[in-house]
Amino acid sequence: MWLESVNISGVTDMATTRETLHHIIDDLSEDQLRLLIEAIPKIVVPEDDELLTPEELEAVEEGRKEFERGECVPLEEYLRALGAEDQMSVHRRDD
Repeated sequence: MWLESVNISGVTDMATTRETLHHIIDDLSEDQLRLLIEAIPKIVVPEDDELLTPEELEAVEEGRKEFERGECVPLEEYLRALGAEDQMSVHRRDD
């Protein structure tokens, strides 16, 4: 396979990079393509970004649904209930 002879260290411009990548992809088997499709999200996600777990995604979705149903409390009311409304003024920006 010609892939083993490809020297990607010399690929510097985007056109050459894309062209090289197209050639590599064209030579992959169906099984290799499936593996590549699974691997791409792991490559393109920045390292400092953590993906949410299924449980976290479910919690976010439930929070959105609660908000849409009006089952939420304004921050001021929440802080008043905690007795922390005086702390809120320290963190609030007046725009």
